[in-house]
Amino acid sequence: MFNESRYRTELSDYRIECAGKMKGKVLDSGGGLGTYLPYFSSKDVTVLDISQEALDRLDWPQKICCDACHTPFDDNTFNSIWACSIVVYLPEPIETFIDECKRIMVKDGNSLLIIQLPNPDSIWNRVKKRLGMRSWEDDESPFFHMYDVKYLRQFGTLTGEVRFLPVWFNRIIRNRPFFWHTVMLEITV
Repeated sequence: MFNESRYRTELSDYRIECAGKMKGKVLDSGGGLGTYLPYFSSKDVTVLDISQEALDRLDWPQKICCDACHTPFDDNTFNSIWACSIVVYLPEPIETFIDECKRIMVKDGNSLLIIQLPNPDSIWNRVKKRLGMRSWEDDESPFFHMYDVKYLRQFGTLTGEVRFLPVWFNRIIRNRPFFWHTVMLEITV
C-alpha cells in the first residue's frame, strides 16, 4: 500500500529559498509528489523518483521512474539538480550520487547541485537522544547512510537550518553547523 506521508517533506523558508536557486533545465531528484515544483525558478523540470506509485500521483508532464545513481540521461543535460532528503535512502554512498549528477549536469561553472540531508551531529539531535526522544536515526529509518558535516565539506559549500525556528534566527546560525538540524550541500559544476 502506498504511504503518501513518506513522500511529504517539511517546507521551510530556507528550503524554499534554496529551491528558488534552481534555474534552466532542472532535475528534481527524488521528487516524489512534486512538493518543490512551485518554488523552482524554472518550469522546465523533470521529476525523478524510484517509486512509480508516487509518480503516478503526480500531475506533471516530465517525470521518470529510475535509480538516482544510474540515470538514463545524456551527459550535460541539466543546469540544476535538487535532491531533498534522498541521499540517506540511497543504497550507494553519496559519492556515487554526486558523480552521476556531475555527469548529467552542464559543465559551465554555473550549474548547481543542492543536496539537503539531516545533520546527525546537531545539538538538537544530540539532546533528543539524551532525553530518549526520537532522533534522526529513528525518524529516517530505514536509511542506508548518514553523513556528518566534517565529511560533507569535501564536496562543496555547506549551510544549514533549524526548520522549526524563525527565519531571523536561521540567518544567524546559517554558518554554524553545531546548530543545524538539516544541511544544504551546494556544489557548482
